[in-house]
Amino acid sequence: MEFEETYRDTCRLLGALPLKGSIETTIKGLTGPLEEAMGGVVLLDNNGRFYLDIKGKGKMEMPLVAEGLRKLAMLSRLISTGSLLGEGYLFWDKPEADLNPRLIRLVAEVIYHLCQHGIQVFLATHSLFLLRELERFSKEEKFSNIQPRFFALMLKEGGVEVEQCTDIEKLEEHFTYMSDGFIAYESEEDDLDTVSSTVPSYDELTVRRQRSKVLDELVKQAQDLKMGYE
Repeated sequence: MEFEETYRDTCRLLGALPLKGSIETTIKGLTGPLEEAMGGVVLLDNNGRFYLDIKGKGKMEMPLVAEGLRKLAMLSRLISTGSLLGEGYLFWDKPEADLNPRLIRLVAEVIYHLCQHGIQVFLATHSLFLLRELERFSKEEKFSNIQPRFFALMLKEGGVEVEQCTDIEKLEEHFTYMSDGFIAYESEEDDLDTVSSTVPSYDELTVRRQRSKVLDELVKQAQDLKMGYE
């Protein structure tokens, strides 16, 4: 029976030993926010089993951890082993899937930090909120050396049409509704009530659905995001 080699390679990289020495300071700077979001640190025992060591609560077997947090755990582990440091690539399909909407901003920031450390990241997403966060971080001074590119694929009668640019606002046909601003983060200090109030109601999105078929998916994302902040 054939076995997807990607899984084998991922398991091998996850099982590597964490790097030690002067690089640990850099690693901790990258994994610290992830560990805070997970509420613990990733451990690998002598039998090859992964655990999330939650402070004050003990170890939880990784299969029992929520899927979204397991993604963060994998990122943290691959960073600590050096697999996501220096030159390399990360291909990530739908980072937002199964992820608490509160953590979308964190994922976007971690992606930019990985790019700063030599990792080229390829993302495929259906989340407007993740795209907005990626665009927001691209405008911050600390990430000025990172030059992201955005692509939109549209099925047309003659085949698939591809648009690309450095500003998501310019993906005109695919994201004509973006200027309406489904959600806005003004600063890291925004409280949850402020952020939640920027999410449109279901009725508002229902009216806008006439503008694009893509809004069907955005309705669900907006509802999930609002529930996450309540």
